[in-house]
Amino acid sequence: MDLMSTAQLLGNIGEFAGAIAVVVTLVFLTLQIRQSTQANRSTFQLQIQSQFNRQCEVVMNDEGMCRLLEMCREPTLPDDLSAADRQRLRYYALNDLNTYAFVVMAHQNGQIDEQTYSVYCQSFESLGVEKYPALLPLYRENLVVPELRTERMFRPMYRED
Repeated sequence: MDLMSTAQLLGNIGEFAGAIAVVVTLVFLTLQIRQSTQANRSTFQLQIQSQFNRQCEVVMNDEGMCRLLEMCREPTLPDDLSAADRQRLRYYALNDLNTYAFVVMAHQNGQIDEQTYSVYCQSFESLGVEKYPALLPLYRENLVVPELRTERMFRPMYRED
């Protein structure tokens, strides 16, 4: 074998090895991206749950807020409710809506799956709309983004009873 044939053979072997390396690298990167995506989804779901937990802690540690929410189980708020208590309830409704709007955006961005989103939709309906009907006007007042009003999460607020 002459020198030229040997060089050509080594060049072909190098090209083949390079092609194999590219394929292996692409497979590795695909696996890394998939793993990163799953980790991001998990982190995002933990952030959402943490927000819900913070809101629950605030309510559980505040007897006055517990009393106000108990009043919200009625169809309407009492007429004699103080301005400060009305403001606290407005803030509660706004905070609740912001948490759920965060869930809607996460769903729209593909950060939570359809099943998880359905659970949060049911949660909002049962723990917000149905459990505290007196909060409905405050929810509606605070939900200022028109596109969110047609979102599946918030449709129960606009359902005619």
